[in-house]
Amino acid sequence: MAKPFELVLKALPGAGYSWQVSATPSDLVNITTRFVASNPKVIGGPGEEHFLITGLKAGEVHLKATYGRSWEKECSQVKEFDLAIDNKFNIKQK
Repeated sequence: MAKPFELVLKALPGAGYSWQVSATPSDLVNITTRFVASNPKVIGGPGEEHFLITGLKAGEVHLKATYGRSWEKECSQVKEFDLAIDNKFNIKQK
């Protein structure tokens, strides 16, 4: 079974902040996301955004994660990652 890559980033969606993750080239991976609250009893509180990156084709991919509010032009954080996908679709950070 192929080993996906999980990217976990701290987030505060209650204040309008979220992470957007894009891949270049985009046809090599599938990205799914879910939010895990630090304390489920606190509505709008902090937590983590989990991005599961699954390989679709062998090759190299560049991920760019931007953190900010959708209505603001500037991002408050940018993180970048380079990944390698082998012939069995296992993903490793380079």
